[in-house]
Amino acid sequence: MRLKTVADTVIAGDTFMGALIGGLIDADLTGADRRAALRRHPLSLLE
Repeated sequence: MRLKTVADTVIAGDTFMGALIGGLIDADLTGADRRAALRRHPLSLLE
C-alpha cells in the first residue's frame, strides 16, 4: 500500500463565504429583487 499526502484545501475564506451566504438566505436577502432591502440593513447585521 502506498501512502498519499493529503492537503486541506478549505481555508477561512470558504468558511466565511458559506456562513455569509447562509445568513443572507436566512434573512431573506438573496436575489436581485432584495438588493434594496440588503442596502437598508446595517453592517452590524453581519456580526
